[in-house]
Amino acid sequence: MLPNEEKGLDNRWSCAKQFQDSRNTNLRVVSECFANEDNPWLPNLTSVAFSTAFRTEEVLAALQRMPRLVFLTMDLSQELPRHHRQGPKVVLPNLVMLRAHGDVIPSVSILGCITPSPNLCLSIHTSRLRTGAQETGEYERYENTISPYVLPYFTLNPPSAVAFFLDKDILVLEDLSPLGMHANWVPPRRARVVLSTSFVPSSSLVIQLISSTCLSHISRLELLSGRRQGSVDNLFSETVISALDIFSSSVKTLCTDGDTLKQLLELPLSVTSNLFPCLTALEVNCQSMPPLTEKEDPHHAFVKLRKAAGRPISVLDLGILPTYPGDMSFLEEHAGLLVKWKTGDNRAYKYLCGRGHPERLRFPTYRLRRING
Repeated sequence: MLPNEEKGLDNRWSCAKQFQDSRNTNLRVVSECFANEDNPWLPNLTSVAFSTAFRTEEVLAALQRMPRLVFLTMDLSQELPRHHRQGPKVVLPNLVMLRAHGDVIPSVSILGCITPSPNLCLSIHTSRLRTGAQETGEYERYENTISPYVLPYFTLNPPSAVAFFLDKDILVLEDLSPLGMHANWVPPRRARVVLSTSFVPSSSLVIQLISSTCLSHISRLELLSGRRQGSVDNLFSETVISALDIFSSSVKTLCTDGDTLKQLLELPLSVTSNLFPCLTALEVNCQSMPPLTEKEDPHHAFVKLRKAAGRPISVLDLGILPTYPGDMSFLEEHAGLLVKWKTGDNRAYKYLCGRGHPERLRFPTYRLRRING
């Protein structure tokens, strides 16, 4: 279906007539002719996606006629007036998944018009949150609007696995629990919250999450810090560390990459050694890492730090190794450490350090390849 401006009037209505049998349940709406109040199939829809062709009031009017809606996707890239009046409340008792895309802060009022059930999963997808000094009030309104979605959902569905992504501008908290990845949910039912790093110190939502028990059952944490290439800035501020400390108190498996580990190791020893008190397994994405020496290797440094702190790692999973990962036999000193890895053909291997066969960890190096021709 094409937007209105790309179609003639006759074409629009002839296309709409194809839906007059009222049997449609899934639709991507890109033109307002399909949301015409005379269309009998609107009340039957269980899944709908609205594009930016719709104004806020048009979306709300259409939603009022969709009581069976289960999945809703909206592109919230529309700029609203600063004194935009709140629209009518919309009650969708069957709605379990709401995906919001775009620049959500200026158009977040549409989320405030929907009365969320405790089991409604909100998933926000945006690469930026405008947070200039003049927009402090707008950002607070954004957090106040999404809180009734986030807190009840996490309370009802405590996550066992989460992703914690951090860059210079935003902090993303995403539920990775098996429930959220169930095959019956299309699109995947995964709660996703995007916060501004500038406002984390004063974030009422972060404070409420920290003080609740809904994030105290996390056993797996995917931690990634998107530091720009060549940057020396450490993105783990004191406030971010405080939040991470609470979120990770029960984590047993940490999945991360080399640069994120480097930033953690740059923090004071008193901070790093006390993070992840229950951690037993470290998974590191080595594919994007160049071959490193023992001195440079961040996962080796992290394993040594944990051992010195009396909280040793028992499993080190290197994932799929690059073609020339280099010599890692220096890990042999950690007796009892189980090292796992996969090769490019997806074959799995493991070695228990201290067994006297460090050669098993001497992987091919680029230099060796050059010598052997």
